Amino acid sequence: MSEADKMFKELDYKKEEDNNYILFRKELLNKEFKIIVFNLNKALIDIRTEDDYYYQTITTILNMQELKAINEKCRELGWLE
Repeated sequence: MSEADKMFKELDYKKEEDNNYILFRKELLNKEFKIIVFNLNKALIDIRTEDDYYYQTITTILNMQELKAINEKCRELGWLE
């Protein structure tokens, strides 16, 4: 497990991945999820909060620990070079 993956795990994120994406998902409140997606093909990051109860995407706020984990993952992927 990479250092970034450990950081996300400590923040209660679950990891999913395939050849194109690495996705970290954290359950917040009643069917709300914070989602951080690394698009491996385009070197893009999609960060959103989804409310599955009301079927909407809402404003997402990151804390410093999440930002550090994102930066570490970008470093591991070679995106910061």
